[in-house]
Amino acid sequence: MITANKLWCRWSYIVIIIFMLPLSSCTKKADVSKKSEKLPVVKLNIVTWPGYGPIYLGKAKDFFKEEGVDVDIQIQENTQARNSALVSGEIDLIGITLESVILANAKGVPQKVVGISDISNGGDGIIAKNSIKSIKDLKGKTVAFPEGQPSHLFLLYHLDKAGLAIGDIKPVFTDDAGKAGELFAAGRADAAVTWEPWLSKATESGKGHLLVSSKGVKDILIGIFAANSNKVQKDSDKLTRFFRGWYKSMDYMQNHMEESLPIMAKGFNLPVAEFKDIMGGLRFIGKDEAKKMLGAESGQGEFFEISKYEDSLWRKAGSYGNTVEPSTVFTGSVLAGVK
Repeated sequence: MITANKLWCRWSYIVIIIFMLPLSSCTKKADVSKKSEKLPVVKLNIVTWPGYGPIYLGKAKDFFKEEGVDVDIQIQENTQARNSALVSGEIDLIGITLESVILANAKGVPQKVVGISDISNGGDGIIAKNSIKSIKDLKGKTVAFPEGQPSHLFLLYHLDKAGLAIGDIKPVFTDDAGKAGELFAAGRADAAVTWEPWLSKATESGKGHLLVSSKGVKDILIGIFAANSNKVQKDSDKLTRFFRGWYKSMDYMQNHMEESLPIMAKGFNLPVAEFKDIMGGLRFIGKDEAKKMLGAESGQGEFFEISKYEDSLWRKAGSYGNTVEPSTVFTGSVLAGVK
């Protein structure tokens, strides 16, 4: 027989459990939230380029948090604004291309490549009037391109291969490669260094053709991550954690492409179909290849000769005078910690 005292004890026990359960649950949630707030944040400025899409995927899937960091992604197209933010410490990384880092160092802006995202593989090119059959035919012609940007170096690369210099053409400077394509379509330039959809539009219109593209070109238009040269060693741990999350994102993307595309496209506010088309013109650089290029585990890395070559193209064009040494341009120290 249950006495009144025993019944009271049982009900007291139940009441205590009932009140403790939500309290325990709330405490657990609070602890998780508090833990998340304590994660170091890697702040990035990137340009609108699908090669950086895996960052949005990794953030959505918590791959970066799994490695002990959070990420704050901002799109910034203005070179001066990106550089200023990196120097001041407002951001930790910028997503641009290798030649931009070389130009920055030539101007005294301390930037160093610490990781690689992708390489243009057909997504960029030079379109020209049908009467222009080769790069040599550009001599004396008007060519539209954005000064000091990837398209500029791409043009210098092909002029150099053809035995021409920047002085052999008539430059028409634009804000970006898309504007160069627009000028060509409007008949205001004989050729343009641009990207899709202007590469295809030139042929479709019948007014021009694709003279050369970035497909198969291995030492130009390489997408990279750069950090403040003076902070690489200090921030090494959280940057290494970032790249561990980055490669998790890349692996997931390659195995779940249909699921990943909408997430990445949304990050850039682009339609999925357009994002997919542009992404078709690049090749992602995997972990092992990136380590080799940056000399993360042995040797000086392929970037040593690539940096020297790109530096020589800028100097020949008169962009600056003094040589930018490869040692100031990149390091494999951060990726060395990514297993």
